[in-house]
Amino acid sequence: MKKKMLTISLAAAMLVGSVISVSAAGVKDVLNTDYYAGKYSDLKAAYGSDKDAYVAHFLASGAKEGRVMNPILDVAAYRKAYADLNAAFGDDWDAYVNHYLTAGIKERRTTGVMFDLVDYADKNPDLKAAYGDDYAALAYQYVTSGMKEGRPGGVIAEEAEEEEDNSSNDFGNSDSTAPTPTEKPEKPAPVPEEHKHTNDTEKADLIGIVQPLNCTTDGYKQYRCNEKLLVNGQEVQCSYTWRETIKAKHSMIEGDENVYLIHPTCTETGVVKYTCAVCGDSITETVKALGHDFKTDKVTKTPSTGCREEDRGKIVTTTKCSRCGAAGETKTELADPLPHKFSGASHVSVKPTCTTWGENYGYCDFCAEKVTVKVPPVGHNDKDEVVTVYADTYLQGDAACSHYAYDIKYCKTCNIITWVDENAEYAADAVEACADGDKDGACDACGLPMKRQVTAQVKIYKENESFIGEVQ
Repeated sequence: MKKKMLTISLAAAMLVGSVISVSAAGVKDVLNTDYYAGKYSDLKAAYGSDKDAYVAHFLASGAKEGRVMNPILDVAAYRKAYADLNAAFGDDWDAYVNHYLTAGIKERRTTGVMFDLVDYADKNPDLKAAYGDDYAALAYQYVTSGMKEGRPGGVIAEEAEEEEDNSSNDFGNSDSTAPTPTEKPEKPAPVPEEHKHTNDTEKADLIGIVQPLNCTTDGYKQYRCNEKLLVNGQEVQCSYTWRETIKAKHSMIEGDENVYLIHPTCTETGVVKYTCAVCGDSITETVKALGHDFKTDKVTKTPSTGCREEDRGKIVTTTKCSRCGAAGETKTELADPLPHKFSGASHVSVKPTCTTWGENYGYCDFCAEKVTVKVPPVGHNDKDEVVTVYADTYLQGDAACSHYAYDIKYCKTCNIITWVDENAEYAADAVEACADGDKDGACDACGLPMKRQVTAQVKIYKENESFIGEVQ
């Protein structure tokens, strides 16, 4: 029999090892019913072998009363010994269990510890190979099967000397039977009252996943508040944790002889019978009603007759379930009104320019409402005519006067320059010496005085500037 139990335990170990990503654990995972009931006869008389009842009792009152739920950890003593945990977790007993198994062992916290899981793993190589240092999984294995198998290990080599402490615990009644801690508690570091835990799983830290171990035992995801706390002037990570259940379920075999005893309809549940692909049990389950699948059935349009609100037509859409034909909702929308129309003369409100919009107005033939119509800009009137303009050039010393010639186009309506020869600033051959053939004192080409002052630079027209003359 012992050999058979060992085989079962190893199989369970390999299964757990394959599904646990980062183990987390709580009271329900490590409470041993036989241990708890055997230790407290009042509970055994009240609850028999109902594990859920024992878990509920421990969480509600057992822990505060100092009762011990398994041979691994005295949770009440563990809480009392470590003020930082008490400040962080309060009455969240699951959090203390999880902390010890995921962090406390590695931090060498020993108060309240009655069973050395490290020693247990070292003396059971098969478990160490399966779990490594996943102490949550090791604790689960020990309380569910390891105890019955009589596996070796778990002995605490050295126990610290207990210090006398006659004070009541700081989390329950003064009559609590919680053991006296073997370590001197640190000064509590209170959690700020204004701190709000992160309870949104989308924002919290996912710290552990335990997949369902079989078809009937739920798993869970464990989350931790990711907010930072300022405790005694130092920023620390909030340690508040909670769980989200992953429901266990049986699985159908694809293509198996699954038989609907009652087929579900849109409104009525069905019943299906199948053989579970995981455990092989014959399962009969209720199947949820399918729900209606409403799709568009008919669209009726009434056209608009005018531009007023009361002239708007309607678009009526009806739906029908594609499975059972049940009528769905009817949706009615108003059609767009017809645009205003006027056949009479329009009047100018704002005259358009070359670059700005104008406005005309008239009165609608349907509703007699004043209608304003936007009139687009008329555009520049440059007629593709190229004009040669001149600019005074630099004068150096006694050098002869010269001018710079280049081409532009400009609007004959608003005098805005619309185009400038892109090579105007770089064409060296555009510089010409001024000449006064008619002896009138001005250059015959550019009209600038032959005896003029030295200029600072050549002035070149730019697009969108106003044209003020052919000489700059």
